[in-house]
Amino acid sequence: MESRFSTTASPLIKLSLLVASVLCLGISCDRGEQAEEKPIARVEEESITLDDLNQETDYNYFSLGEAAEHWIDEQVLLQHAEQSGIVDYRSISADLREQERQLIARMLLDSLLSKHIQIDQEHLREYYANNIQDFRLANDAALVTHIGFRRYDEANSTVEVLKNFATNRDSVLNHYNYDHHLVHRGRIVPALGEEIFKAEVNRFYGPIQTEFGYHVFMVERFLRAGETTPFILVRRQIYEKLFQMKLPLARTAILDSLREALDVEVYND
Repeated sequence: MESRFSTTASPLIKLSLLVASVLCLGISCDRGEQAEEKPIARVEEESITLDDLNQETDYNYFSLGEAAEHWIDEQVLLQHAEQSGIVDYRSISADLREQERQLIARMLLDSLLSKHIQIDQEHLREYYANNIQDFRLANDAALVTHIGFRRYDEANSTVEVLKNFATNRDSVLNHYNYDHHLVHRGRIVPALGEEIFKAEVNRFYGPIQTEFGYHVFMVERFLRAGETTPFILVRRQIYEKLFQMKLPLARTAILDSLREALDVEVYND
């Protein structure tokens, strides 16, 4: 089957197709707001729309074109798996029901733990101040905005858009599942690290190829070894540490309370 997002298409053509699709949906192509959205890809009886793809890209680093290709690959495999007869659906259904029960139990416990364990900004800052030595950098570091891609053409078109719309950078970035974090010299893929630590700040670079795909990045600021990592960059790290410290006692207290509300017996042999 030939995909509309074939890798032979130029970045400009693919970008134009996506923009045209978005505009068409926004004005309903003069067919009224109630018109049903048309699929942009199909495998046998299964199809996917642009809205579906937008939701997919909210949870991963794929662009729209990559998400479409990923969906097509998955559907092709599922279709052939069903026809091959190698899948024991009864066994899978039983496993899924058990996993569903375990997931529901974990969801309830996580919900109760998040309410039981209270950690405010004052606690976070207090821990930061009392353990400041733990946040001194052993190596040079850089605060980086990073987007990963599987294909060169998608990465290349993205970096060109980001360069051309520098004044509206945040709005453009919102269309991608990007990372914004501190990277340390010597703790990152060498090919990417080399480019990051010789880059100029507030300028997008790429695509940089590694064994993990293609990368587009911008350095917001550099920090030297011996400097203290700013609180804002380690706030979540401190929260997770304090949460894990409180977790065992909180879990025990919650489960004891829940047991008391039900008729529970333990039979000894």
